[in-house]
Amino acid sequence: MLSEIKEGQGKVGEACDIMLEDQIETFGSLNKREKTEFILEQLRLCMAKGDYERAVIVSRKINVSYFKTPNTGDLKLRYYYLMIQYGIHEEQYLEVCKHYYNVFETDEIKLDNKWVVVVQHMVVYAILASYSNEQVDLLNRIKQLSSELEKLPIYSNLLKLFTTQKLISWDKFSTDFLHTLVQSDVFSEQTEGGKIRSTRLHNCVVEHNIRVIASYYSKITLTRLSQLIGLDIDQAEEKVCHLVVTKVIYARIDRPSKIVSFLQPKSVDQELNEWVSDVNSLLMLVEKTSHLIDKEGIVTSITRTL
Repeated sequence: MLSEIKEGQGKVGEACDIMLEDQIETFGSLNKREKTEFILEQLRLCMAKGDYERAVIVSRKINVSYFKTPNTGDLKLRYYYLMIQYGIHEEQYLEVCKHYYNVFETDEIKLDNKWVVVVQHMVVYAILASYSNEQVDLLNRIKQLSSELEKLPIYSNLLKLFTTQKLISWDKFSTDFLHTLVQSDVFSEQTEGGKIRSTRLHNCVVEHNIRVIASYYSKITLTRLSQLIGLDIDQAEEKVCHLVVTKVIYARIDRPSKIVSFLQPKSVDQELNEWVSDVNSLLMLVEKTSHLIDKEGIVTSITRTL
């Protein structure tokens, strides 16, 4: 192919443009597999060129349900590894984790020891993802892979830390996990992306601790908060503000008194519902008391007649 010749000459941009000239999905003479292979090559060249916006458009031409048909495991792996590459570039860690999960469910991976690296990456990228209901659900789904996680005790313990409502000490975390994690390509100190993800991991620990504190405290001083999460007061305030802006927690900071309040004010509907509930409880108590008085009166009158 002309595109292969151009790529061999180092002209990746020209090779990509040549491949993109053909709208392969409109070719009726080709079968599904041939079309998918061609689109995957377009996707690969777009990423090699650095045109990630076009890569997204090309990736949407592939119907992932096709990978459920027999003998498409190689195409499935090519697709998801390319999408992992895109997700890492865009720092879409939740999507990266979901792609690794799909890779893990491929028979070719399960039958080989390659699943070890895949599960490790699933755990790490799930933790790096921004907090959301979907992220929590994904963490719990990965936690159910008990047979695989038993063979990876460090990653199993790492997963438990982020799925329990307990504070994580960064010093202890560094001692127990960081030495192992920096040896992987995800947190490699030799790459710029690895350094960025290492910083992100520290932020994830801090954000986890703030969420735990918000669930246990109604009010706390900034000084005590900064001690618990291992940051200075200004950094602690900045992290709280970030979580408030992203609607992960509710908090209000009284700067003059340096107090953070996590107590969310009740809405009018909540106040009304509580009032109605209190009134109903009061009426039930009155009714029960009246019944007991009547019962006692009847018992007394019967006793006197006897």
